[in-house]
Amino acid sequence: CTPPISTGIISITTDNNISVFPNPSEGIFNVSFVPNEQIAHSLEIRNVLGQLVYRDEITASTGNYSKAIDIQKFGKGTYTVLILNEHRIIASKMMVY
Repeated sequence: CTPPISTGIISITTDNNISVFPNPSEGIFNVSFVPNEQIAHSLEIRNVLGQLVYRDEITASTGNYSKAIDIQKFGKGTYTVLILNEHRIIASKMMVY
């Protein structure tokens, strides 16, 4: 008897659920979103090489999440802001000048 193989696809979206402002910025900006599921989320910021420069664990809630973030020490460039949960990934680009 062969055990079942489980596969799954996590969707990656770029939608209006996430707000990153001001964009572009000098490295200090705000990220806000309203979780549409009452499960834990993670906020990640990655540079153009895919290296993790910031991470925050967000506990399950139904309210608005908003946080001021400072990534000035990582320098100028394009960053990807990701909101992840077990079902999907929401992505947004961020420019630091």
